[in-house]
Amino acid sequence: MGSKLYIKKGDIVKLLAGDSKGQQGKVLKVLTD
Repeated sequence: MGSKLYIKKGDIVKLLAGDSKGQQGKVLKVLTD
């Protein structure tokens, strides 16, 4: 059972939680089950 991921390696994402909340970064690696 897998879910469709809407992000991929290289995408720019905004962090919503944690110490770095509000910062933007690039996806380096996508982990799948």
